[in-house]
Amino acid sequence: MAENVKIINLDEFDLNERQILDKLSKEYGPKIIRSVKNGLIILHPKKHEKGGRARYSINLRIETPEVLFGSKATDWDLARTLHKVFNKAENEVKKRFKL
Repeated sequence: MAENVKIINLDEFDLNERQILDKLSKEYGPKIIRSVKNGLIILHPKKHEKGGRARYSINLRIETPEVLFGSKATDWDLARTLHKVFNKAENEVKKRFKL
């Protein structure tokens, strides 16, 4: 896991899903943290299973000393959901700090 990324609620995911969460948080986390300086990313993924198919919803929070950012995404594919939520957060940070 990336140093400034905290993932809550990992126990409801299997090994493959945990690897996806870890890989994408390592990919996106440092980019976002570099932009906000002194921040912490908190990911709260949830898995909703009905009828054998899983739907994923992810809440992402970026806590900084000055401001708090948040984004949410929901999809049937975990990797796609993570990409969506990180891209939303990245765009929000860019808008706020006009990078």
